[in-house]
Amino acid sequence: MKDESFKNFMEIGTLKEKWYYRLIKVIYVFVFSFSIIIFPGIAFWDHKPEKFFDSTKSTITCIDANKKYKASAVGIFDDYRTEYDTKKIKDFCREATDFFAPNAKYNFGIFDRNDQFHTEGGWFVATGYGILALVMTFIVFELFRRIFFYVITGKFIKLK
Repeated sequence: MKDESFKNFMEIGTLKEKWYYRLIKVIYVFVFSFSIIIFPGIAFWDHKPEKFFDSTKSTITCIDANKKYKASAVGIFDDYRTEYDTKKIKDFCREATDFFAPNAKYNFGIFDRNDQFHTEGGWFVATGYGILALVMTFIVFELFRRIFFYVITGKFIKLK
């Protein structure tokens, strides 16, 4: 049978007088405060709208050949303009030119690049995920709090 002093020790009112309980509360408040800022922020940031290069809609127009090609057909899969990409496009345009055409002697591999982008994510979606992460953070920390009090006192606490 439990001792009466042990029963009083397990009451929340008595627990509030203990230094380690106050330390646990301070740690809980700091971790909770950090979490309600960080988790929704991460969820929001991961789903914000971002522009991505669309190699299937972007085009390369070979001026000498007077032909248009998809960037993916030429081998361009990003919007970075490096010397290697420029050389690759020029070589492609030179090969695409009909050398028997009248302008074949002027085949310099001149091209026009039309980059197209598509957007993934959106502010509405990002806000929704941020709010969802905030709600989930509150639920998880409330569960931690209730489990802690159940372990310490042996009773479920009531909603206030």
